[in-house]
Amino acid sequence: MSATRHRALKLARHVPDGERLFSHLTSKAVRTVLAKAVEDGAPPVERLSSDLLARFPGSFAGLQSRQFVGLTVRAVLEEEGYAVQHPKVRISGDPLFKIGARYRKVPRVRRDGVDGFIERFLSVLTEDEARSAHALLSARLGVAG
Repeated sequence: MSATRHRALKLARHVPDGERLFSHLTSKAVRTVLAKAVEDGAPPVERLSSDLLARFPGSFAGLQSRQFVGLTVRAVLEEEGYAVQHPKVRISGDPLFKIGARYRKVPRVRRDGVDGFIERFLSVLTEDEARSAHALLSARLGVAG
């Protein structure tokens, strides 16, 4: 469990309808809405306001509930491979949020730690260049080519 998700779960106990709200915000449907907002370049919380106010009336009287939503959205997006690009983006005309964050997709790193650069580099080599690279690497590693 990520540290952000852990903080969100902990905070859920201190906001009205926190556990239900957490379940809703981490649902597949909301994840889809959040990913689409990122794709569109919008602060994701902006896309949730109307739905949240309809589903959880009276739950957003205090600042802590809105902060909880922002923290949970961040946890969800981190799990989906996004990172904050621009924190504290002003949101105008939203009934619930005045400030949000914009996110960006983070390139996935493979389990072996290779970020794909070597694969991309090797994929553009001609056959002769690939053979030459193979011979050089075999010699460097001390293996039969």
